[in-house]
Amino acid sequence: MYGWELVNSVSAQGGESTITITGINTNDVYALVMYDIWMTADARPRYRFTSSGSQDSGSNYKYSSEDAYSDGALSVSKYNSTGSGASYYNGFTHGTHTGDSLNGIFYLYDFNYSDRFSSLIQKECVSNSSSLFAVRTGGISNTNATAHDGLYFFTSTSTYKHGTWDLYRITWVITDT
Repeated sequence: MYGWELVNSVSAQGGESTITITGINTNDVYALVMYDIWMTADARPRYRFTSSGSQDSGSNYKYSSEDAYSDGALSVSKYNSTGSGASYYNGFTHGTHTGDSLNGIFYLYDFNYSDRFSSLIQKECVSNSSSLFAVRTGGISNTNATAHDGLYFFTSTSTYKHGTWDLYRITWVITDT
């Protein structure tokens, strides 16, 4: 049986330009649950891995995702970072309107290892003021064998008005039966 142990929780209180959530310090699988995230203006939230609490803005990321939209559109993306400052979008532009929100879960693997590539699987849903809804499924890997301890969220055009990021350690629970 698996158990989820809350490691860290961060909430946007209105106006944060960045959100950093750390706490990965074991070799377990972790899950980051994000819910009810919206911005002060229309924007695309971005994220990077963190190492020692600071964003890893290097060029060692690989990414692939599939987006399905409520208007019937389908988009497949892949990315091989070739320069520094790589970052990855969460869904599409959303902002401050009623009904705008980003929700999702990331499963984080091998983040604490210094001799393996850190990777995550993402599952997200987002709605915006244009009455669009999208679901994103994808994954990211940092191909530099270094330990990572969390995630750094930012946007270049807005700030975070609302939202919560909960980091859980997934553990194996032994029970007497």
